[in-house]
Amino acid sequence: MVAIIKNNNAVTPVLGAVLLVLLTVVLAGAVAVIVVSNGSGLSLSSSTPMAMIEVNDVVGYASSYKDNFVSLEHKGGDPLDLDSTFIVLSGEGSSYVGKVGGGGSLAYGHVTVKYFDLTPEGSLLAYKRNNPCIEDGLWSAGE
Repeated sequence: MVAIIKNNNAVTPVLGAVLLVLLTVVLAGAVAVIVVSNGSGLSLSSSTPMAMIEVNDVVGYASSYKDNFVSLEHKGGDPLDLDSTFIVLSGEGSSYVGKVGGGGSLAYGHVTVKYFDLTPEGSLLAYKRNNPCIEDGLWSAGE
């Protein structure tokens, strides 16, 4: 009879190669999940809101509030939460720095004006009446 010789020397390298390929596939899958989820576990649908804001009118005469205004309109896109939305206007001209009637001064030249509180509670009563449509806390299309 012919004797069959058993040799187990080749099993270990083959098993090691299979395990390395499996490890590579698992790591590639984990990297793909992290990249698709933006690294924070959130889906891509929870991105920053996008909206189209149009400047309707800009009038500026003096340092008095009643003579100056900027009219902006939300023309489309996502509603903007008033608690986390702010407006920055920048240009050449003059602006009042400080609290009006409380020791402020005029600034001339390149001026930047920032509005950080767009909520009705953050507005003067006269301006709250001028903009009654934003009462739900969201700046939506058409407002």
